[in-house]
Amino acid sequence: MIDKIEVDNLLKKQQKRQELQHMQHLVGILNELRSQYGEGVIDSVYKVQRDFNIWQWNNIANSVGSNSTEDLIKVLWEPMKEDGLEYTEEKTDNGVQMHCTKCPIYDTLKEVGLTEWGYHLICNNDEYIVEGFNSEIGFKRTKTLMEGHDCCNHFYYIKDKHE
Repeated sequence: MIDKIEVDNLLKKQQKRQELQHMQHLVGILNELRSQYGEGVIDSVYKVQRDFNIWQWNNIANSVGSNSTEDLIKVLWEPMKEDGLEYTEEKTDNGVQMHCTKCPIYDTLKEVGLTEWGYHLICNNDEYIVEGFNSEIGFKRTKTLMEGHDCCNHFYYIKDKHE
């Protein structure tokens, strides 16, 4: 007889396989669209992602009831620790600097050669997530693991203080 913990682990593995298969299928569609219609397909993906993520993260901020930089980090970053995300957080006078050195999403997509689209479909959402959560929070990033850098360097700041 299989115990509940083993069932939960099997279900998590199955879900991860299904998510990867879905991503591979989606990338196949996007590659075909790009071959037919050119690089403008990426711009269309960004527009759809922007609109959805702004809407979604505005709803998340409303449900949390508070939308400070600290709240964003708590809601966005902390839950991913359970999945293997590794990062450091440094509070400065100007904002909060995050350095992500291990990302399970990147690791999985690298294994199957999908990092280019991983950047377009996942990493590119970061600025839209911030905008939806609180449009007064600014976001800067110059490096991502998906693009082959040693880390993702997210910097969050209050716009009036930094711009």
